[in-house]
Amino acid sequence: MNSSLPPPHPTQVRILWGTLTALAIAILLGLMVGAVWGAGQVLDVLSPVLWPLALSGVLAYLLDPVVDFIERRGVARAPSITLVFVSALVLVVGGV
Repeated sequence: MNSSLPPPHPTQVRILWGTLTALAIAILLGLMVGAVWGAGQVLDVLSPVLWPLALSGVLAYLLDPVVDFIERRGVARAPSITLVFVSALVLVVGGV
């Protein structure tokens, strides 16, 4: 007794593949939304630590050319850094 099913009609094949493609796209979109939401939650928890790190990175990036300029004038790096930070502190205190 052989009970084999007939092959699907081309319309059925198109509907099946379209449905599977839509399901795969929906799953991928759901995973992407979940990843973005999860990253937002992690950043929300870590923001008290990340903001000072980001600010210090930006300050270091902006003040490095000034330190390099002072170094080219013959001052060592550590005193150059100290001079730049003391100058910045004087500017901030003077502005206040």
